[in-house]
Amino acid sequence: MKPQRAYRVLSCALLSLAAGTAAAEGEDCVKRKPLSRIAPNYPEDLRMFGNNGSVSAVFGATPEGNVRDIELKESSHPSFERATVVALLQWRIEPIPADDTQHCKTFGQRFEYQLKSRETQEDFTTPFRLSAAELATLPEELRYDTPAEVKLALPVVYPYELLRDAVEGEATVVFVIDPEGRVQKTKVTSASHEAFGKALEASLTAWTFKPATRKGEPSWAAAKYTRKFGQEERDFAFDAERPVLLREVAKENSSIPLAAALDRSPKVLYRPLPILDRAQTYEKEAVRLEFIVDKSGFVRYAHALQAKDQRLAWSAITAVSRWQFEPPIKDGKAVDVRVTMAMQF
Repeated sequence: MKPQRAYRVLSCALLSLAAGTAAAEGEDCVKRKPLSRIAPNYPEDLRMFGNNGSVSAVFGATPEGNVRDIELKESSHPSFERATVVALLQWRIEPIPADDTQHCKTFGQRFEYQLKSRETQEDFTTPFRLSAAELATLPEELRYDTPAEVKLALPVVYPYELLRDAVEGEATVVFVIDPEGRVQKTKVTSASHEAFGKALEASLTAWTFKPATRKGEPSWAAAKYTRKFGQEERDFAFDAERPVLLREVAKENSSIPLAAALDRSPKVLYRPLPILDRAQTYEKEAVRLEFIVDKSGFVRYAHALQAKDQRLAWSAITAVSRWQFEPPIKDGKAVDVRVTMAMQF
């Protein structure tokens, strides 16, 4: 039996929605009132492990009052991101005329996910601290007094073929964080399988941090991160929670329908774009992807069907794994669906 923990999801009273509009709009725009707010469900995988976290999001709203254009500024874990987006897409804001120019166009909201029981609380915002011995080997400009902390953590994708074949392993990536908290350079230092290293590197490239400090000022910092890949690992619980679906996806004559068989094409509701390594150069390319949109609209098992540059492929896979769609509908019922698409870089 799974251990039960009392928990709650806290969100700011809608101060951020009432007053947290984008600075570019000025202070005199008219605030739109929230009509309906849904609190996020606490992610089951993190609840069981006793993890707290937070998410900060900015978003727009259609004239009809539907939330759109969600962008996360902070998210301490991908499962919190998923739960937050699901909730925000159900919010409703005061409608306005389509030609309105007086009301605020951008809103913000912060959610605090907090467990009442914290005896197993794990700090996963600073897993990158180097030992004193490791710091001593670094160039002077990369040493710090206070380590960087995670602001926005993207999913590390379990490579589809390895997940399908139940191949486990790990990878380690070293990287440099600049004084603004952006990852500037990455390098795979070890990987039990090449795909594990590429998946971890693509994810870390897109993370953002509260920067490290030295003598009280933001500083450059070197960091390293080791990720274990296993179907019992917490961070891959979502990928492995539907083994029947995974087996069906892998079948040569799978019964999972293609998007063309649906009553209508599923609309993507949340679509963050790929983030590339700023220190690298890339050629123009279209990466062809395949993935499953499940009955709830979540993306699973994204993988590249065709790609010349594996760096681009893994950036695309990482981004698409965060997307959320309307539930796919076939014959009036929600179904899992196989989707192929080309992402142009």
